[in-house]
Amino acid sequence: MSWPASLLLAVLSGALGMVCGGFIMNACVAWYRISRFEGKAGFAIVGVALLGGIAGFLIGLIAARMVAAGGNPGVLKGLLYGCGAVLTISLFSLLVCRLGADLEPTLDGHSLELAIEIRCPESFSPQEKPHVVKATAEVYLPKGRRLPSGELSIDQARKEESRWIIPGNLPLTTSSSNKILSVALGDENLLFSLPLRANPNRLDLEWSQWVDSGWAVGTQRPQPGERFSMRYRIRLVEPSPPAFQKQAPPEVPESSAP
Repeated sequence: MSWPASLLLAVLSGALGMVCGGFIMNACVAWYRISRFEGKAGFAIVGVALLGGIAGFLIGLIAARMVAAGGNPGVLKGLLYGCGAVLTISLFSLLVCRLGADLEPTLDGHSLELAIEIRCPESFSPQEKPHVVKATAEVYLPKGRRLPSGELSIDQARKEESRWIIPGNLPLTTSSSNKILSVALGDENLLFSLPLRANPNRLDLEWSQWVDSGWAVGTQRPQPGERFSMRYRIRLVEPSPPAFQKQAPPEVPESSAP
């Protein structure tokens, strides 16, 4: 096999590598939630496609020269070796990217939300703190992306055994197993361990045990009645019903005068 034929096969393998690289990166845009703001996702797809093209060219050239140096060299054989290697590497890369993606968990085809309840210390009363205007919660991923937050319903707080309990809801958009619940309640910034499994099942529809909040490093551990606690469960998000379109009444033809 001549060098011009080898270069032609390398170009064909490079074109296949460019297509595969762009396809993989386009899937990663959704899997890893890459922002499309100001064309960031587009630049990423083009960049990976170009890298895939360069890699495919080199793989195709190496495969063509290996076939040329071996027994029974042929253009078709070199093309099969080069493109086969590109496709094998691309499929392996696609599998690795898919396994590492942080996808939104679902249950029975439904999206999920996280219902929580914050149990306050005995000395804390939301009704006695009118300045508490910030009451939000969000799932925090260490060294990960920022997730959407939800609100705590101060107006729905109830009192049980001399301690106030504040409910809240927030979207569950991560399947990461390493996650923390961050709660902002006025001047209180609370962190709770969130041992919810990566892919919740129907057992998680029930309330969990109470989980105590952490405390500042270097300070004495608070007594049980002086700490915030949290419990959680998942809820299925029902799809919104289709919008009802009111139909105009049929027009009644005017009767002609006799």
